[in-house]
Amino acid sequence: KRKPATCTRCKKVMYPGGPENHKKGYCSDGFKQKAVNGDTLAPWPQPEGIFAVGSQFHPLSFLAAVRELYEKTVIEEDGSNLGLEEDTFSRML
Repeated sequence: KRKPATCTRCKKVMYPGGPENHKKGYCSDGFKQKAVNGDTLAPWPQPEGIFAVGSQFHPLSFLAAVRELYEKTVIEEDGSNLGLEEDTFSRML
């Protein structure tokens, strides 16, 4: 016998049955599980550690990347030598 599909976020049974079960595309707390046409993702590639698993944002890594970019472009005044990840990150800001 197969184990019923469960949501990894809320641990409820997915899809079948009554309204108390998990709805398709949304978690029980209303969180969207997949991108809808109006949703946009961050440009790729991004510096390591800012986004994880496509859905988790790490603010301390983000602030560290902003500081590093600021030091390179403003303090050192060398914005011409940015890597691909730093260039994409600066365009997102």
